[in-house]
Amino acid sequence: MRRLTLLLALFLFVAACQDGSKELIAGSWQYDMDATLEELKAQGADQNAVNFTQSIMIGLQGAKLDLKASGKAVFKMPDLVANGKWSLKQKGSEFHLQLDSIAQVSKVEYMSADTLILNSITEDEPGGLRVLTRP
Repeated sequence: MRRLTLLLALFLFVAACQDGSKELIAGSWQYDMDATLEELKAQGADQNAVNFTQSIMIGLQGAKLDLKASGKAVFKMPDLVANGKWSLKQKGSEFHLQLDSIAQVSKVEYMSADTLILNSITEDEPGGLRVLTRP
């Protein structure tokens, strides 16, 4: 049932990407460690992936990602600000983020008005999954 719901949500997201998804995704997001770890476990990730992701998410606590409808992106941490750009590609199934000299491509696994689940396809390490929520 969960997979069917996820597939339906992905279908609706892809359909939305063709008419207004940029407006849906635009705004402020924060990295949600608890939701990320919960999602990893629900997907059956091994303990190494969970531990690796947890270590990354601890470093991202307090981080915010502001996505402007214009395609500009601002990543903010208490001691760091990085500017760049973002876009949706492949009919909304890929999220591209370029911050300074760092580029990341993620598969959009789920998106709603208040939750964004991305799985990095540019990282070879376990734990590329990230859940972002509205602050």
